[in-house]
Amino acid sequence: APDFITTSSEPKRPFTRYRTKQTPKPNTQEANSAFFVSANMEMWGDAEGAYSLKQSDSLSTSLIQITGPEAIPYNDSRWQKLLVHYEKLVHLHNLGLASVSSSAEEDVVGTACRQCAKYSASTSNLAAFCLHVARMIRDMQSSLDTYSAESGGDNAPKQPNGSAGRSSVKQRISLIGKARVTCGAINILRILSHETIVQCCSRLETAAEGENKSSTSYPENSHQSALQYDTNSMLKESFTYRSGEVDGNNNGQDAAMEIIASIMTFFFFNWMHDSTRKGF
Repeated sequence: APDFITTSSEPKRPFTRYRTKQTPKPNTQEANSAFFVSANMEMWGDAEGAYSLKQSDSLSTSLIQITGPEAIPYNDSRWQKLLVHYEKLVHLHNLGLASVSSSAEEDVVGTACRQCAKYSASTSNLAAFCLHVARMIRDMQSSLDTYSAESGGDNAPKQPNGSAGRSSVKQRISLIGKARVTCGAINILRILSHETIVQCCSRLETAAEGENKSSTSYPENSHQSALQYDTNSMLKESFTYRSGEVDGNNNGQDAAMEIIASIMTFFFFNWMHDSTRKGF
């Protein structure tokens, strides 16, 4: 498969905008769940496959692998095996939004979330995934800039029967494919990152309670305990990619900064493009 984990062929389903058919009743959990399912069913992708996800599915295997205790290098093929399931990844949701607590999909996603929160600091897997998503966003932005430049914008003459027109159609199909893969990757990264951050904060609160109880008896251990359960340190470890010591330096790469910079750059350039097109 290509580096971006997508294909140049036309997607299976035509692209449709996100829309909903009904508005949920306020302050009702059942209505919110129905709204969530109904809304996502109108999107592209494999919503049914995501909601009926089983532990024996290949996507489940990939999720458990990349969140487990084994460190998976950035260039490992298992990242590619995960991202080819983008049509299901885009429809996965967190446990808090689930309508049926015993569903198989919740069990798989819940297990992946717990593993990610537990092992991210030691494996760098979450950080590696952040770097992949950041790369995908940059690649999509580059492709979007190329498509806009070569197509000449909205006012350019259309040539559907010429070579330029055929090239433009292929570029558009490729761009849609990249956008879909990126959306799937961002969604599962959002779920895993949220759970990791929540668990880091929860551990700090638990450690603080225990420290308050024991500090009077063992005051010399209070400073060490505070350092061990410092939230900032734990989050930094979870979002720092370390591939091994090189030339005595193992400081690692700040994956959180990489993805934030990629997202902000994407927003900025597309805002500039839209402002220029509207004549602002």
